[in-house]
Amino acid sequence: MYSHPFVSSTHAEVPALLRSRESRADPGSECERILVPFDGSRAAQQALQHAIATSRRSGLQIAVVNVQPPVMAGDVSAFASAGAVEESRRSLGMAALRPAMLALQAHQVAHTASVVLGDVASEIARSAHRFGSTKIVMGTRAMNALRSLFSRSVSRRVVKLTTVPVTLVKAGAETPQAALPAPAMPT
Repeated sequence: MYSHPFVSSTHAEVPALLRSRESRADPGSECERILVPFDGSRAAQQALQHAIATSRRSGLQIAVVNVQPPVMAGDVSAFASAGAVEESRRSLGMAALRPAMLALQAHQVAHTASVVLGDVASEIARSAHRFGSTKIVMGTRAMNALRSLFSRSVSRRVVKLTTVPVTLVKAGAETPQAALPAPAMPT
């Protein structure tokens, strides 16, 4: 770790790229962990393909997370309690995660899946911390420079909020192994 007379050297304050690999990884863990935010979109699917290709090369663990909107006062009515709305959103999130979980199982990749409610960028950053992620791989929509400049993109906010490296996979981009081989079927 580096030290500076005016800056404390806690993990939260040291940029991720300046930390050693050992200090970034969870102390009790032998492998790195990748977080993949997944909403079922083409960009998210390509980010997952990229993470699977990475994990197949180096034995990483992958956590997929789906972020649903928080329950707001306007969502609750006499017919739908806050608990019912939350349960509905969690069910929708799990349905969105199902294709990712199936792909990870088919490729025999160690993984976890979770649904969280809240602001998308904030919850992705929190999930990365909670899982002990050493990297976030997320899809991003292809935008021209002008639209990108004026948009409040989730990926930009995640980069700003997290202390771990973020890999952005552009929608429509080729992944390192774009066409992942079909997993071997058990006989």
